[in-house]
Amino acid sequence: MSCLEDSASSLTSTPRSSTKTFQKSIARPTTATTVSAKTDQRKRLKSKSQFVRKAFCAFIAIVLALLLVSSSRGAINVEPSHNNNPPLSGINSSVSKEESFMLRNAASTASSKPGIIASVLSLSKSPLLNPQSPRTMSSTTAAAAAATHAKIVPRRSSERGHADHGWLNSYHTFSFAGYFDPAYMHFGSLRVLNEDRVAPQSGFPTHPHRDAEIFSYILSGTLTHRDSMTSGGAGTQDDNNNAQSLSSLGKDKYYNMQRNDVQFTTGGTGIAHSEMNEDVQREVHFLQIWVLPWRKGLPPTYHTMTFDEAAKREKFVTLISPLKAGVAATRDQEKEARPSVEGTIPIHADMLVAAGIVAPRGVFRWRVGVGDASGTVAGSNPGGDPEGKEGNEGKEGKGEVAIRSRQNRHVYVHIPQTANGGARVRIDGRQELGEGDGAFVTLVNAGDVLSVESIGTGEAEVIIMDGE
Repeated sequence: MSCLEDSASSLTSTPRSSTKTFQKSIARPTTATTVSAKTDQRKRLKSKSQFVRKAFCAFIAIVLALLLVSSSRGAINVEPSHNNNPPLSGINSSVSKEESFMLRNAASTASSKPGIIASVLSLSKSPLLNPQSPRTMSSTTAAAAAATHAKIVPRRSSERGHADHGWLNSYHTFSFAGYFDPAYMHFGSLRVLNEDRVAPQSGFPTHPHRDAEIFSYILSGTLTHRDSMTSGGAGTQDDNNNAQSLSSLGKDKYYNMQRNDVQFTTGGTGIAHSEMNEDVQREVHFLQIWVLPWRKGLPPTYHTMTFDEAAKREKFVTLISPLKAGVAATRDQEKEARPSVEGTIPIHADMLVAAGIVAPRGVFRWRVGVGDASGTVAGSNPGGDPEGKEGNEGKEGKGEVAIRSRQNRHVYVHIPQTANGGARVRIDGRQELGEGDGAFVTLVNAGDVLSVESIGTGEAEVIIMDGE
């Protein structure tokens, strides 16, 4: 029996072993296929993950690149040089109190700011850097368009930089001296807009400038100007020892500048001047404005002019317009200094500057790139140069273009503090501004019209800076 049992056992065990072997042989290929599928799935997931990461990094790089390009166009970081006193050959290089203060503090202020990414992100939030693409307008459009499409961003007086040095009380629309805000470096070519009050018997001693277009618009008091290009100050006093206005002097004298006077400086390769309040009783109140020129290394020049206040009470009077000869002006054309708008001061920039005094309930209108809105759009003039590439001579009231860049103009409107708080205006029927306030206007083209309505109790003096 044992032999039979052993035989049976051996017989029965053989198929079991064979069955197991067969089952294993069947199972092996199934397991290998599953592992291969899982491996392929992991590879696909890894590939997708890498693609997503790469796409996200590319997106971030594009965003940062766009922000950097935007910042270079709308608010260039013009941090001051660490060289506090750049040498000027043959020119007294002593620095004014205000500029010395600016040079000492701006570098340390800038160094305390976040890194480049934070600066770019801060710049991207600026109202100056977020205009949409401007509405295009045919150069043959006969009627000017109201600027209802314009983007208007207020710059409140209380938000400006402010410094009171005792002898100087100054408000800064843009970063200047000890005031630094990366969101307000400049607006187009407009770099500095300071509203200054200088106490009697004080001011800015001789100091240098270069590669900037600088002008002073006198609101009240007397500001005495001396520079490195003239010799002597005869003629600044009359027979009764009273200060004379620019209107009674040649443009190359030392001047006691008074209300309605504009004194203009092209710093160019280097120039030095002083601006002092030599009055013993009254402070002088004026706007100091800097514009970035269209090229560096220009020959230094001065221009002075007096503008009729009665005319400013009737409409916007253009004070400054681009040099007619443009960027490629010859030496002789620089000496001729012919402006695009006759009767104005020439500037080396695509910029118009105008002033008007609007009575309560009065309305003035400004035609972008042209002047006071009393004519037709430049492009409606038949024949000739419809695109304005030849730099048509601007004639205020005839609607001829005085600028070269027609699209996406940068217009800044400023209301000086001249009526003890009684001045108030409404821009384009929707944005109200008080004394000391300003407004950044974008999405406008040459020929668009901005209305300025006086809604306060006092006269509103309005300064327009219309740039590229």
